[in-house]
Amino acid sequence: MNSPEAREAQTASKRMEAAAQQMAQAAEALGDGRSESAETSSSLAAAGVQSAADLLERALRQGPERTDVSAEQAPRQFEEQISEYFRRLTRAQ
Repeated sequence: MNSPEAREAQTASKRMEAAAQQMAQAAEALGDGRSESAETSSSLAAAGVQSAADLLERALRQGPERTDVSAEQAPRQFEEQISEYFRRLTRAQ
């Protein structure tokens, strides 16, 4: 279960779980009379469901053989540039 499709399915599952939590928050907010909060939570839930559906669709789509590059090492000639990129990215966050 280490294929790209399996990882996308697992990610889709996590996104659906987050969307379900957003739906629960929306229901709670609506019950408490906080319509703006309910609207925000329901919009986030809808986006999460759409994102999960997109991931599943991509995982199931027939297409060219996909290559798993998650375990590949970067060529040594680019190690310094990649490290610098991640340092800058970390600082920016």
